[in-house]
Amino acid sequence: DTIYAVDFGLSKFYRDPKTGKHIGQREKNLTSLVGTARYCSINSHHGAQLSRRDDMETIGYVLVYLACRGLPWQGVKATNLPEKYEKIGRIKEQITTAKLCAGLPTCFQRYIDYSRQLAFEEEPDYEMCKEMFRSTFQHCRLKNDRIFDWTGVMDRGSLTVSIIEARNLMGKESGGTSNPYCTLWLSSLGKKRMTSTKVVYSNL
Repeated sequence: DTIYAVDFGLSKFYRDPKTGKHIGQREKNLTSLVGTARYCSINSHHGAQLSRRDDMETIGYVLVYLACRGLPWQGVKATNLPEKYEKIGRIKEQITTAKLCAGLPTCFQRYIDYSRQLAFEEEPDYEMCKEMFRSTFQHCRLKNDRIFDWTGVMDRGSLTVSIIEARNLMGKESGGTSNPYCTLWLSSLGKKRMTSTKVVYSNL
């Protein structure tokens, strides 16, 4: 029983396919935020060209979200989306990583600090980052049984898929209904254990 979620809508080459050279850094080249405001990097809020370091920072926010069930900038009130994005970006810049990762193992703060100090073209030390969490996992004597919080959903009679926010490359809201860059594949769910599938669209 496997769910395959595929979305390459915002992916791009960070190296020129022909020359192999890293893409150039252009400050404030983008007119709209790239990615989901909740998780995107600080550079994305500034409209800067993005690179591998920004992907690493985004992963950090996702990890904190999963560990804490939320992020400090969720629920920000604003009269429009640009204002909301600006407020979220300001909170990300002002909050210390110590406060952001309060109550979590130190590897979370160390990871985000590391991702933020990377240079634009610098290759992240992926193995070191994995070792941060791997060593913490072992230190806490946790069991790697490959069973996650959401694993049990496969034993229920139905599956609800919620597409919180889907946008096309122009940044326009599509509600997930007409976005060619947002693709959700549900396969191998099994007829015996999965009796129905419901897709819910809810824009924030």
